[in-house]
Amino acid sequence: MPTARRFLEYLRDMGSDPVYRALMSAPVDDEPETPEEIAAVNVAKAQLAHGEVVAWADVKRQIKGRR
Repeated sequence: MPTARRFLEYLRDMGSDPVYRALMSAPVDDEPETPEEIAAVNVAKAQLAHGEVVAWADVKRQIKGRR
């Protein structure tokens, strides 16, 4: 019961957040993907499959190094 209570309190508190309410009431994005978007996703999937990725920790270090 304590876990359920904490979860219900969390849900109640989230309802008081205006950003959360706006996101929850926003319409579903039902626009079809453009050919360019589909191509970009396919490129990203291919890069991921080939291991052409950068770890998040490396990205953070690069960003900090630019400041």
